[in-house]
Amino acid sequence: MLSHEELMVERNKRVSAAIAHSKYSFNDLEKITGIPHSTLQRYVSGTTDKIPVTFYEAIAHATNKNVEYLLCFDDFDEIENAAPDIIKDGNPKTIELWREMLLAMTDDNRQKLQDYAELLLLKQDQDEQEE
Repeated sequence: MLSHEELMVERNKRVSAAIAHSKYSFNDLEKITGIPHSTLQRYVSGTTDKIPVTFYEAIAHATNKNVEYLLCFDDFDEIENAAPDIIKDGNPKTIELWREMLLAMTDDNRQKLQDYAELLLLKQDQDEQEE
């Protein structure tokens, strides 16, 4: 399982690669996504840790990538770690229901879920460091 820092680095790499392969400039992406150029640069460079899920959704849409891939949920292990109580059985239908639930959530609730998951990752990192 990736630590919080490793997860953020991997997400930044995937977003950067998606943008590079799309051939869009930050100015183009600002027009397409509505996200200011400076904010896009901050998120992609990793200078901020608090990146809303809506950013990943907008970049995924603009670059024709899967949002689960950009969020590092493309691997079953990462999905399981994001929702251990929901996806313990490994049933593909359960995983699909989890994804559908995430997509059906309002932006505000999705952000709250992301914030909570990141707090859990931070807590896990702290617990591992104390061991």
